Amino acid sequence: MFGAVRHFFEADKPVASICHGPQILATARPDAPLAVGRSPTTAGVLDGYEMTAYPAVSPEVEAAGCSWVDGVTTDGNLVTGRAWPDHPGWIAAFLDLLGTESTTTRPPRRRTDAPEPLF
Repeated sequence: MFGAVRHFFEADKPVASICHGPQILATARPDAPLAVGRSPTTAGVLDGYEMTAYPAVSPEVEAAGCSWVDGVTTDGNLVTGRAWPDHPGWIAAFLDLLGTESTTTRPPRRRTDAPEPLF
């Protein structure tokens, strides 16, 4: 898993992380190659990023060389959110980073008087 993390940061590929996910990013080995323009530290791939995570994880994020922000954050190739209440903004920000559009429309509700499907 750490190899995949290092690869995505080294190649400056889009990364989305939410809740406790930033702990994986914070513990990537320090000898990992870093994203373009990031300086190596003992923290690994997160040095210099502005990001968020579940509030209890903020000390680890800051120890990894990040600035912790209270809300959905995009910094370069990284989109982060705090927890499940951030899902709509977090996925919208990630889709934006990927160059796609998101909509907030819901699929049509199933009629309550409709017969049950056979399968």
